[in-house]
Amino acid sequence: MENKKFELTDETIGYKGRKLHRVSALRDFESQDRIIKKGDLGGFVEKESNLSQEGSCWIFDDAKVYNNAKVYNNAIICCKAEVFGYANVSDTAMILCEASVGGHAMIKDCAMVSDNAIVFGEARVGGNAKVFDKARIGGHAKVFGKACVYGIARVIDRARIFGKAEVYGRAEVLGNARVFDNARIFDMAKVYYLAQVCGNAAICGNVLVGCSTVISIRCFVSSQEDLVECLELQKNNLEIAP
Repeated sequence: MENKKFELTDETIGYKGRKLHRVSALRDFESQDRIIKKGDLGGFVEKESNLSQEGSCWIFDDAKVYNNAKVYNNAIICCKAEVFGYANVSDTAMILCEASVGGHAMIKDCAMVSDNAIVFGEARVGGNAKVFDKARIGGHAKVFGKACVYGIARVIDRARIFGKAEVYGRAEVLGNARVFDNARIFDMAKVYYLAQVCGNAAICGNVLVGCSTVISIRCFVSSQEDLVECLELQKNNLEIAP
C-alpha cells in the first residue's frame, strides 16, 4: 500500500507470550483532534494488520492491540488499554485508561470504554454509549444509544441497554432483559430473564425484576414490596413520584 500511515519499529516487548512492536508514524495526520507528526511513536501491535493503514485511527501511549484484533476508521486506543482476540474497534470509538476489549466484541460509532471496564464475548457497544469504572459487558449483550454502564455493574447474556438508561453500582442486567428510555438500575438490583424496565423507572436496593415483568411508569422501587405496588399502580395507569 502506498502512503502508509505507520510502520513497525524495532522496539519490542514480550507480552502474554507474544512479541509486540511499537508503531511509528510515517506521515502527519490528525486523530480525533490530536496531531500525529511523522516520526511520532505510538503504542504496540503484534502485527501490521492490528491497526489499519487507512483512516486516522491510532494507538497512543503504551496501549496494546494484539492477536487478531483490529482498529480502524478513526478509532483511538490510549493509555494502557488493550484490544485483543478478534475484537474490532471502529468509527470514532475510544478505548481509554486500562480498559480491555477482547473476544469477538465490537466497539463502534462514538462509544467509549474506559477506566478498568471490560467488554468481552460477542458484546457490542455503540452509539454514544459509555462503559467505565469496573463495569463488565459480555455474552451477546448490547449497549447503545446514550446509555451508560459503570460502577461494577454487569450486563451479560443477551441483555440490551439503550436510550439514556443507566446501569451502575453492583447492578446486573442478564438474560434477555431490556433497560431503556431514562430508566436507572443501581445498587444491587437485578433485572433478568425477559423483564423490561423503561420510561423514568428507577430500580435499586436488592430488588429482583424477572420473568416477563414490564415496568414502564415513573417510579422508584427499592424493595420487592415497592415492586408489587408499582405493578399494581401501573395497571391503573398511575405514576409514583420518585
